[in-house]
Amino acid sequence: MIAKLREAYLDFTIAATDFAEHVSQEVFGREVPQTLLLHVNDINTDCLDEMLKRFKVRGYRFVTLDEAMEDSAYQTKDTLVTNYGPMWFVRWAKSKRMKVSFEGAPDPPQWVMDMYRQR
Repeated sequence: MIAKLREAYLDFTIAATDFAEHVSQEVFGREVPQTLLLHVNDINTDCLDEMLKRFKVRGYRFVTLDEAMEDSAYQTKDTLVTNYGPMWFVRWAKSKRMKVSFEGAPDPPQWVMDMYRQR
């Protein structure tokens, strides 16, 4: 089960990254440097090496947060007020009054969510 959960986590992370790449094209017409937020927990500790390998295969390189924030996308005004924290591309599209479809955004597998709810 641990191996299955680990693989699902890695697959979801890459799917979410891929989705953000495509939405970036819709909102800004180009790829925007993405920020990667990782929490200190067991699954990230266990998966980090493999996650970094998968990013490398995709041609990713890492920059500092300061370098990423220099991109003009991060200067886009954020006008979305919500109780939730949607991804930045959702916020930026709303702020720019763009009609961007976020249909197809990946969700964790249902069996993972079921396991989570049972805990």
